[in-house]
Amino acid sequence: PGMTLGHNAYQGNLADICPVGALTDRDFRYKVRVWYLDKTDSICPGCSRGCNISVQSNTSRPWHNDGKRVARLKPRVNMDVNGYWMCDDGRYSYPSLDVDRLGRVLKMKPEKKDLSWETAALELSASLREAHVVCSGMLSNEDWLSLKENFPNSKLYFSPGPDQLGTEDVLLRKAEKVPNLKGAENLGLKSGSFDELEKALSSGAVKSLYIIERDLTKVWGADRANALLSKCPLVVYQGPNKNATAEAAHYRLPSTAYVEEAGHFTNFEGKVQPYQKALEPIGEAKPDHEIFRLLAKVPAGAR
Repeated sequence: PGMTLGHNAYQGNLADICPVGALTDRDFRYKVRVWYLDKTDSICPGCSRGCNISVQSNTSRPWHNDGKRVARLKPRVNMDVNGYWMCDDGRYSYPSLDVDRLGRVLKMKPEKKDLSWETAALELSASLREAHVVCSGMLSNEDWLSLKENFPNSKLYFSPGPDQLGTEDVLLRKAEKVPNLKGAENLGLKSGSFDELEKALSSGAVKSLYIIERDLTKVWGADRANALLSKCPLVVYQGPNKNATAEAAHYRLPSTAYVEEAGHFTNFEGKVQPYQKALEPIGEAKPDHEIFRLLAKVPAGAR
């Protein structure tokens, strides 16, 4: 009693291994009874390690857990990947799954307007056929394959720096803070540099920019990003959560979070690992690979 534990990046594991339940997790304590939780096998998307996790959700009793669907993330044993453990960065990443979510297909400019998926596809398909595409290792193997098949003429930008790089250690954490850059590499996909994209936008050479779950204000800073985006006639943002780039787009397309779809991530060692669907999508959100096919299947000249 009264003892304060020194901070490290793996403290959440103490509650997991406490043999008598005396050490508990403040984020979960008194929020919902354990026996009310649904448990789904998944993969942590917090870095390229790909720790095996259990998504523990609360949907049958929404008056518990402050109305949030995801109550906690716990490690699953995989001795080849993460052993018994996970880092605190991944463990406490779940709040974003229920905050600032996108669920409507919107045309944002010149005035905000709800669209059906079919109408959005008709309006965007021709313009996006040779778009510059900004994306990241948050895409699943299924998403990468669909992107490659449906946007074969697009220039891709998905390198993790500067915004998706962080701390690496000798235990689990990797510097690349996305789970699936290896999936793109295995398909032979190559990333352009953000310096190249900056020059292309600045010169007015980019006529359509398709941004998938990436906030360019974290790449270039808010003022520079907004100035560059203003030079592009068509900016389309797709993702599960709101961000500053989404607010600057001409169209906003809602995609599912990883807990709302099934798929595969390939970790930095080349291990292909499945994750399962734990929750239903928010609103009209669809998996990225379905959106790619929807946008690409509209015949040229259909408008």
